[in-house]
Amino acid sequence: MERVSLPFFLFRYFTAPSLRPSPAANLISLSGLLAQNPNRTVLVFPEATPTNGRGILRFTPALSSAPRKTRIFPISLKYTPADITTPVPGAYRKFLWSLLSRPTHCIRVRIGEIIYNEVGERRKSKSSEDLESSDTVADADEEDLDSVCERGSEALARIGRIKRLNLGVKEKIEFVSAWRRRNKSMA
Repeated sequence: MERVSLPFFLFRYFTAPSLRPSPAANLISLSGLLAQNPNRTVLVFPEATPTNGRGILRFTPALSSAPRKTRIFPISLKYTPADITTPVPGAYRKFLWSLLSRPTHCIRVRIGEIIYNEVGERRKSKSSEDLESSDTVADADEEDLDSVCERGSEALARIGRIKRLNLGVKEKIEFVSAWRRRNKSMA
């Protein structure tokens, strides 16, 4: 995981997704971050990239490293009107126009029931290379099908009233690439 400030998070929110962090990234494990901040709330974006709010992408294995007693609250944020969604990288003008051309916006916040990492101890025993080589839950072992990532994804889909997709960061990168090619050919 990478700890980021709010301004850096907003910058990242509008950039193209990537499978690997930059070499200069300040990486830390979730358990290490929780140990450094025992009395703070830690916000994790388990999909590793923003979405348009119409589906849940596969989670990265980041939540699987949470200690067993860590309380995890799935939270769904939905914008109203529905056309205010995460912009595709490069479509910022349209996004800003949609955002700023209306007098009001609403964000519906839904918080799910607490979930715990019941397989966290098993995941900790895996090497860091195993976790790094797996960009999504779909790449995880069969024994972890009922992992905290799976349960968190299901809870998020339920409270957000949206579908779970069998798509991850790799597929979003491919989509953004195809979207850019299409827009260049239309210009």
